Order: sequence, then C-alpha cells, then structure tokens
Amino acid sequence: MTYKAIHNLSPPYISDLVSRYLPTRNLRSSQDLLLYSPLISSSHNRIQDFSRASPLLWNSLPQHIRLSPTIETFKKNLKTHLFRQAYNLQGRGTCMSTGGRFNFDDGGSYCGGWQDGKAHGHGICTGPKGQGEYTGSWSHGFEVLGVYTWPSGNTYQGTWAQGKRHGIGVESKGKWVYRGEWTNGFKGRYGVRECTGNGAKYEGTWTNGLQDGYGTETYSDGES
Repeated sequence: MTYKAIHNLSPPYISDLVSRYLPTRNLRSSQDLLLYSPLISSSHNRIQDFSRASPLLWNSLPQHIRLSPTIETFKKNLKTHLFRQAYNLQGRGTCMSTGGRFNFDDGGSYCGGWQDGKAHGHGICTGPKGQGEYTGSWSHGFEVLGVYTWPSGNTYQGTWAQGKRHGIGVESKGKWVYRGEWTNGFKGRYGVRECTGNGAKYEGTWTNGLQDGYGTETYSDGES
C-alpha cells in the first residue's frame, strides 16, 4: 500500500498521506527513497495512523526493496526479506529468540519476528490448514500494517489496531473495491465503494460498515 502511495498508484487521498524525505543538502540519503516521518507524541501507545506507521515501516526496509522498479518486484523482494529475517539466514540457521516459525495445532503457522513470545516486527501468518494469510508488520502480537488475503481471494490492505481493521485501508471483495477509512473492523467515517465491472459507486460517509449520512451514489447506467 505504501509503495502504491509513493508511486501515485493509489487514490490521491491515500497518496497525500505520505511525503518523500528531501534533505536540505544534496546528501546520499536523497537517493534512498525515504519518507518523511512526523513526530509521534508520547501519548501514542500504538501506531494506528497510516501517515505515522507507514514512514517508520517503509524506512526500516533495505534500500534495494524501497527502490524496486515495479510493484511485482517489490512484493517479491519484500517476501524474500521477511523469510530471511524470520529465519535469520546468515548461514547459522534459525534464531528463535528474534525470529522463527511456529506451527499451530489447527494447521496454521506464523513465520517472522518475535519479542517476548509474541509476533513482533515483520511476519507472515496463515490460517487453519494454510487457508488465509496475513503478510506485514506486527506489534506485540497484533497486526499493524499489512495485507490479509481470505481463502476466497478477497483482500484487505491497510492499517490495523488490536486485531481489527482500523485507520486507512483498501478492501477488494469480488467485483467491489472499498477505499477509505475503517473503525474497529468496520467501514467508517468516509470512503468510496466501487464496482469494477459496471462502474456503480458510492462515495460518502459510513457508520458501522453501512452507508450512513452524506454521500453520492452512482448507478451502473451512470445516473446518480
């Protein structure tokens, strides 16, 4: 999601949430494709806002991943990086104190970073019998910023809080795509839901996952 925002592959309201870091002098870091990271007050116990979480996570990635020329190359490089981080592939095998793999009794698994016995850092978690997958960042056992893919193929890309979709995200569900804000697992406040097949669209406010308040609805025949 951050890669798309940087390269203007996302809607403007998402791309506008990130800014490239431009040093005042011509430094080597100006070629690293770093993002400006806003200050975070001490009152933030968890990073829940895309504009805050995205720069921190993006800037922590190796340079060759940030400079990937295409979204496909970026995904490939990122997955390789996550596995290397999880298994600490330096010719020494797995380092379980900072990363490793855990298999659940239901057939699911987690492969990634650990801290105090909880998923922390970058990691990949699959659901029962390998169905469903979350790839992204974790903080003390909870998802922070990443992509979840359901067994049906539906996806969500965005921010999380306490195990629920929260903040800014994109949901692809069949022919329908929702781009906008989320609150405690539901579509909330403001967003756009559009059908990729016939152009039907709703743009406006939401409450608890339902269209509510002010908005504009466009039907498949182009009428509003």
